[in-house]
Amino acid sequence: MHYFLQAKLLKVKVLIADKEYESAIAESGFLLKEDENNLEALLLRGRAYYYLADHDVATRFVLWKLC
Repeated sequence: MHYFLQAKLLKVKVLIADKEYESAIAESGFLLKEDENNLEALLLRGRAYYYLADHDVATRFVLWKLC
């Protein structure tokens, strides 16, 4: 299971590197449905929102989950 999680996180990182932010948000959402406390998936999702220039959503999403 650990390798599956690492592979999914790597996929999200690659999507962000390829500037496929909407896909990265979707993939990180699947990870967060499995484990809503997955900090790395949460931060990657916030980063994707940030790169989409949706800074308010990125900030609110990350702060809401972290607080």
